[in-house]
Amino acid sequence: MKYCFTAKCRFSLVLFCMLVFASPSIAQSQAAKNAMDAGLACPELDYDCKINNFTKVIELDPTNVRAYLSRGAAYRRQNRNDLSRADLNKAIELRPDFAPAYILRGIVNSEMRNPEMGMADFAKAIELSPGLADAYINRGKLYIDLGSFELAIADFNKVLELDPADALAFNNRGFAYRRMGNTKLAIADFNKAIELFGNSPMAYLSYFNRGLARCLEGCSELALADYNKAIQLNPNFAEAYVERGSAYDRNGRFELALADYDKSIQLKPENPQAYNGRGWIYHQQRLFDQAITEYTTAIRIKPDFATAYCNRGFAYAEIGKYDLAIADDTKALELDPDINDELYRSRATSYFFKNDGENAYRDTVTYLKRNGLKGDAAPYGIMIGYLALRKIGKTAPADTFLKGWLKLLKPGAWSTQILRYFDGQMTADELLALANNNDMQTEAHAYIGEMLLSENKRADAFEHFNWVRENGNKAFLEYIISLEELKR
Repeated sequence: MKYCFTAKCRFSLVLFCMLVFASPSIAQSQAAKNAMDAGLACPELDYDCKINNFTKVIELDPTNVRAYLSRGAAYRRQNRNDLSRADLNKAIELRPDFAPAYILRGIVNSEMRNPEMGMADFAKAIELSPGLADAYINRGKLYIDLGSFELAIADFNKVLELDPADALAFNNRGFAYRRMGNTKLAIADFNKAIELFGNSPMAYLSYFNRGLARCLEGCSELALADYNKAIQLNPNFAEAYVERGSAYDRNGRFELALADYDKSIQLKPENPQAYNGRGWIYHQQRLFDQAITEYTTAIRIKPDFATAYCNRGFAYAEIGKYDLAIADDTKALELDPDINDELYRSRATSYFFKNDGENAYRDTVTYLKRNGLKGDAAPYGIMIGYLALRKIGKTAPADTFLKGWLKLLKPGAWSTQILRYFDGQMTADELLALANNNDMQTEAHAYIGEMLLSENKRADAFEHFNWVRENGNKAFLEYIISLEELKR
């Protein structure tokens, strides 16, 4: 079978929310007013300009709540969240009833991984101003981050009660539905958000999210059209290039995928998802050293990136670095136990190559418990588990294990014929007679070799392994099995 187990581990993107707040009327000196106006007039992304001017306001008027709030917002945009929170604390000290300051501090606390403090701030903002939609919008976003999708939807529903034409609420509710796996409701909400956004540049969010939802059902041309529109509306949106690249990847359009990953990295050099995606393209092209370099960069940027460990583990296994493969598989499963059931089969295979039959069998059993017989790969997992037990001399448990699964398999499947040979229901010559193409012959010779080796018939086994080395499909796991056995 092909050694490239399944499609890459996936990953998901963050929800984008906006904060819109009103400012109180505060008496200012003319100089402070001029500095405030200058800060508000700074280019949208020139946060240093904003901070410098709002600092002047504060120097001239240390009680200016609006200046603390505005400077806090600018600090947040620079990821200087400690300074941002200090300014927001001061704004709240000066105006304990100022709901927008609680909202922004709630956002900062959420980004600083203090969800309880974030929730408390949003609750306070709602208490002070029950009709302020932004409190519900941002609390809903935090609920999504915490995986509480139904609570998030309830908050977005509240926003829509306050304003049935709030495009962002439809966008965010659609995001929550998508995360729940309800693609139909998600797309309906994104459609409504796009309608309400109209010609606003903010519509890029909903086109992007609709593309993500459509890709749950296969990255069709409609999904690509959504990503194209999102990029047209926001050409600097690095995440859209990553997702469009992933869509191109799924459709086998590798050059376009690489171009999009490159563009994303150009826009956002420390973008782990782009490096992981680029690594997967190289992986599929069997450029494993290049793939590993990309995965390693992704892990450097994001040390808890389970997806990159997952993919790097697969790549290490491909080049025979089984200790490193096992380490990465184990790390990925520690970070996300549900990331990909195939990791257990991958790790089982690496243990098998290391002649560690106990661990190979253990991971095989875990894989089969989680995956069952779903997919074409499952019978090959059974093969590894069976051969692993035979390697360590546990012939009787191996036979019991095999018979238990064999009765559940499709009788006519090629993989079932290999397992029937293992069970003694046919001879090696009969199995080879059924192998009517090179792929099947690669598998037959490799597994006949393994059975002969377990019977201490090394010379006969090596004849079959040599056939695979000289004639077999190099993309198959069985080719690697044969080479590894010939090395011993």
